[in-house]
Amino acid sequence: MRFALFANGYRDLGCHLLIYPSLCDVETGRSQWQLLARARALDNQLFVAFCAPARDLKARLVSYGHSTIADPNGCIMGELDEQEGILVRDLDVAQLHLARKSTPIYNQRRNNLYRLTLPNSNF
Repeated sequence: MRFALFANGYRDLGCHLLIYPSLCDVETGRSQWQLLARARALDNQLFVAFCAPARDLKARLVSYGHSTIADPNGCIMGELDEQEGILVRDLDVAQLHLARKSTPIYNQRRNNLYRLTLPNSNF
């Protein structure tokens, strides 16, 4: 969820939905959870779901919870609280195509300005 290029790679492969089984602690979740979901969705113009465990105060790492779904425009479609629950939303692929048509960021990319390479085997 924190690595934009990971999401970008899947978008390049044609994905329309990225599902991240994720966990943030409570403090980090409050400030970053929705922001990261919206950013991954907006940057790549696809649907993003962050699936988090419910909060367990006895756990070694206490989860923020708040499973979330964001649309290709970076808008939150639904969010749970910290309790156990199920979040269901219909995803309209037409919305994805409309977002990509109205803001064609992938047609405007300047891949000639940068190149991603795999590290050599000595890395």
